[in-house]
Amino acid sequence: MVETMERERTLAEQLASAERRRFDLGSSDFFLVNQREESATNAEIKLIEARARIAADRAELAAATADASALRLDLQ
Repeated sequence: MVETMERERTLAEQLASAERRRFDLGSSDFFLVNQREESATNAEIKLIEARARIAADRAELAAATADASALRLDLQ
């Protein structure tokens, strides 16, 4: 899942960069540049949220299974 979102972010950033180049050459407008940049930002947000969900799920699993090493508990 994260790999797919990383790919989506990369492609969105490439599209934004290409749109900025088109704008610099006069063949695009500010609205399209803004739209591409917003898409790239949204892809980055989705990737961060996915990584946060994975971290939270791992912590919940460690707590549910009483995994002392994953919870970094010293039981000695």
